[in-house]
Amino acid sequence: STENEDDCPNHTAAAEDLLVPGLGELCGGSLREERLHLLQSRLEQVGLDDIYSWYLDLRRFSSVPHGGFRLGFE
Repeated sequence: STENEDDCPNHTAAAEDLLVPGLGELCGGSLREERLHLLQSRLEQVGLDDIYSWYLDLRRFSSVPHGGFRLGFE
């Protein structure tokens, strides 16, 4: 998910979930991170930059900002 650029002291993301007590997540959605420099630095932090180099290439050469939504039961 895309990390928001806000003044919140905690990290927030451009995402939402509808949680139902006793059931779990019913539906939700989020924006995908399109800022290449943030993706690169995070993947380097967790040691996955080599494994996900193909994903970075997608962001670099063929992506537009986009999001996704889901509906279902956990």
